Amino acid sequence: MFDILLNDIRSIGTHTELLESCDWDEEECSDVIEKAVKVFNNLKLPDIPCDYRFFIDNVVRDALLKENIAKQHISLIIRIVDQNAIYVAKILSLPEN
Repeated sequence: MFDILLNDIRSIGTHTELLESCDWDEEECSDVIEKAVKVFNNLKLPDIPCDYRFFIDNVVRDALLKENIAKQHISLIIRIVDQNAIYVAKILSLPEN
């Protein structure tokens, strides 16, 4: 799932939206992407069932904040995560062939 997410963060539309939120500063945008990739690459999923919203709002958001990512960028990243979670859930709910 994280591979899908990271590809989405790098997609042209999402990249443009993130770049705009960085006031068109390519260096800042690259820094945000690099930090977000680091967070998701090092993220540990819980061993026990955990509510999705709780995990995103507490674990993921806190990890992004610790990387000194601005709140407006975190909101965008979390929106991307939510969109991808919906996509993955739909795929997983499809009947097997």
